[in-house]
Amino acid sequence: MKNFRFFPTLAEYREYIYTNIFTTSDFKSNPFYKGLIEFIIDNRAPIFFEQDRPEEFSHFTQYFNFVLDRGDYYKNDFVRDMYFAHDFTHMLFRNPLSPRANMTFESFAEIMNVNEWVASNETEIFTYYRIPEMREKSLDYTIMYDLLRFAGRHKKPTANEMLDFRQRIILGAPEDNVIGLMNQHPDADKVLGYLRKFRKNNAAWCKLWYENLPTINRSYSEERLTLPVLEYERILEDYISFSVIGLRQERYEMNVLKNVRSMIAMLNLPKNYMPIFFRHCKQALAECEGMVVMPEVAKEFHFTYI
Repeated sequence: MKNFRFFPTLAEYREYIYTNIFTTSDFKSNPFYKGLIEFIIDNRAPIFFEQDRPEEFSHFTQYFNFVLDRGDYYKNDFVRDMYFAHDFTHMLFRNPLSPRANMTFESFAEIMNVNEWVASNETEIFTYYRIPEMREKSLDYTIMYDLLRFAGRHKKPTANEMLDFRQRIILGAPEDNVIGLMNQHPDADKVLGYLRKFRKNNAAWCKLWYENLPTINRSYSEERLTLPVLEYERILEDYISFSVIGLRQERYEMNVLKNVRSMIAMLNLPKNYMPIFFRHCKQALAECEGMVVMPEVAKEFHFTYI
């Protein structure tokens, strides 16, 4: 990790989010994505950074509310916004710190698999039902949305419906009418095979992370407000930002402080690096330059499974 973005004020942070992270009016004016962005600003205030090593590209730092800016990797601004919407969706849900202390591997794997399926449904399906004109401007290959439309699903499905649908495809459940129609598309094997491939990858990821996530002091791993995976869309479409009640700067500082304290603990840096107040966070982030949480895990997953 390098070149952490630190902003002393919420106003500066918001400007960065709305000019450097989300750049298209399509996303910024859509009611759902406006709610998503504002919820994450209010309740996570993720810290953005640049890649320092190849394995960081696929390392899931959103888990700790640290988000990689992949620079010019994105094909265009629409794809860039889509990637960040995927990252932000992951941060809506529960990402347990120190899971070995309070849950079984099976519980951890279930939580993380569902989170990944829902976030992937956002990227591969729901984005295009919300903003149909974006399809031509984004990915130039066949995706799940195309197969659903090919099978006659022109109305946006529910999160619950697509969660069940994705699980059935990944687990190889018997074919139903929709899957049968999808299979008639010339790219069906490629698209559905890609989904099934991730069953193995997700299993490997869950095992690596459950066994290697550092166990940190409870005071550094406070759980935050999370949204239910089947209700998040309804909540975000009507989300009212904390700006309405004037608590935003204080809340922003609290969230950044929590993020940095968690990262210092995860990296097992000396205790004197731990920030006590928000004003200490910039220097604390400087101590994290060039470091990776679970570096061997990052290498193994990136070079073996990606």
